[in-house]
Amino acid sequence: MPIAKVIDLSHHNDVQFGLLKKNGVEAVILKATEGTSYIDPTFVDRVKRAKSVGLLVGAYHFMTGEDPVKQWAHFHEVVDPYRPLVLALDYETRAAGNSPTADVLDAMVGLSLKQIYRHPLLYGSDKLVKVLKPKNCPKQVTECPRWLARYGDRRPELPCDLWQFSESIKVGEQGPYDASDLINSRYGSVAAFWRRQEI
Repeated sequence: MPIAKVIDLSHHNDVQFGLLKKNGVEAVILKATEGTSYIDPTFVDRVKRAKSVGLLVGAYHFMTGEDPVKQWAHFHEVVDPYRPLVLALDYETRAAGNSPTADVLDAMVGLSLKQIYRHPLLYGSDKLVKVLKPKNCPKQVTECPRWLARYGDRRPELPCDLWQFSESIKVGEQGPYDASDLINSRYGSVAAFWRRQEI
């Protein structure tokens, strides 16, 4: 059974980081940006608070179909002052429209490699799996660490590093939250995975 070792948060969630830590959570991945201009209003404060209680911290960018160069520049500018962080790209269908394409994803991965010399962590579910499965998927995209969502007891269809197994986990009296576990045994621990991916 997976364990809620990693929680992802946005301004939609209330949280007390000390209680997460006390209840076994090891890392949080915070929404930082979306598109070319939006900044999550809770990001800066939460990075500081999460680190102050000893949690590992990541930041994610919710992708749109807008110019990938502008999206990457916006994401990087917002998160760079708060290193060390693991950086993730959230690739999914947007209810509001203007969803990202595979070409936008490929471009943003390339910009990450060029600017920070790291493959970003890729988050998604079926939409991302459809990009990753074909043999002609760009090599730089297939080489990214994966954070895949599949709720319930069945693991994601493709190999991945983090498995988001629930969108409704309670941690102590807090939640519900999206919860993930590290399932790539190569790393041995969430801390080892973070050390590998942090910028």
